Amino acid sequence: MEWACLGFFLVLMTLLCLSGTSYGSRTDYTLQRLSIRPQTAFLWQSVCYAIWITAFWALQVLLLVVCSNRFLLTTAENVGPQTLLTHLYQWDFSANLLPLACATRWIRNILLVMALGASAAYFSWQQRKGSFGFTVILSVLLCVFAFLQPANLFLTLLGVIGALLIMAHVVIHIVNGKEEGALEALRQDTTAAAAERPVW
Repeated sequence: MEWACLGFFLVLMTLLCLSGTSYGSRTDYTLQRLSIRPQTAFLWQSVCYAIWITAFWALQVLLLVVCSNRFLLTTAENVGPQTLLTHLYQWDFSANLLPLACATRWIRNILLVMALGASAAYFSWQQRKGSFGFTVILSVLLCVFAFLQPANLFLTLLGVIGALLIMAHVVIHIVNGKEEGALEALRQDTTAAAAERPVW
C-alpha cells in the first residue's frame, strides 16, 4: 500500500508544482497585475500547497485505517482498537504516517508538510524567473526517506533537520529575490530618469 501512496504523492507534488508555473498559462502576468507583493503571493501559495498536502496525508491515514480494519474483520476473530493499532504499527510506513503518541515524529511530519509546500511554491517562483528549483526534489526525497525508514529517534531528528534546512534555503532565496527586485526597480528608475534628462 505504501508504494501506491508514494505514486499518488508524486502525482500530487507534480500537479502542485505545475499549477503555479507559466506552462500553458500566463500566471506571471496575472501575478504582476495583483496589488500584492510577490513575496506575499509566494506565502499564500505555500500555505495553500501545505493544506493540500495535509489533506492528502489525512486521506492516506483514513484509507489505511479503514482498509486495515476491514482486513482484520475478515481474518481475525476478536478485533478491537488495540488490535488495530498493533496491526498498524507492524509497518514502518503506517507508524511514520500516524505517529500517535510520538511527539518528535509529529513535529517532523508537520515540518515536512511545511517544507513540501514551500519548496513546491518556490519551484513555481523559480520557473517564472526562468530557472529551475531543485529544492522540491530534495523535499520529496527527504519525505519518502522519512516515511519508509524504521521509526527511530535518529532518523526522525534527521528528517527534522533536513526540513528546517530546506525551509531556510527557500526563505533566504525569497528574501534575496526581494532585494534583487528592489535593485532592479532602482535601476529602471535610474534609466528612466537618465532618458528623460535633456541633452545640451
